[in-house]
Amino acid sequence: MRSGIDLSSPRLAGRTPQAVPQPVLYHMVSNMRVFRDPRVLSLIRACPPISDWPLDSPPPGLFVLVMDESPDVRQWAKAQMIKSNQVPMLEHQFVTGHELALQAVISALTLSCEGKATLTESALPYSYSFSSDSTELWHGFSQILRHVPTEALAKSFDGMDCRRIVIGHLHDVGQREFIFIRFNDQFNKYWRRVL
Repeated sequence: MRSGIDLSSPRLAGRTPQAVPQPVLYHMVSNMRVFRDPRVLSLIRACPPISDWPLDSPPPGLFVLVMDESPDVRQWAKAQMIKSNQVPMLEHQFVTGHELALQAVISALTLSCEGKATLTESALPYSYSFSSDSTELWHGFSQILRHVPTEALAKSFDGMDCRRIVIGHLHDVGQREFIFIRFNDQFNKYWRRVL
């Protein structure tokens, strides 16, 4: 039992995501201690749920799920993120769970760019399995960057930050234009406020 949710409970065991109450499912992707449990990810991957959640800011687990190995899960997570009415998130909405999710995402991008063939739990923290397609990873990262508060773009997460990821891969081939436009726009707004 973690954070008040007993994942081995007979009430949740064997259920499909559609049968799990929406508030419980929302809590599962909002609390990173619960989200990193492999049973939660298995439940979500089994059949991505349809959900009607609060629209203010995306739960941290969606940052990981927009880059998931399953195309259905990625599509579902992106659809949830698009519903957010606060883009980018306000700084106070960007909580520790978002930072943990962003660390995992940055690690996945770094490993992908270093040529690691598979992004499995052996190479990444916890039990996240990201897409092995770098185009999908960058597309997911662009979705995430839309929501990251400007102030967080300048922060370092475990020695890595969004600036280094974006700037370090300007030479990459592929469609990354949106990422750089979004990053540059947000970073310029941040520096105008600081200076």
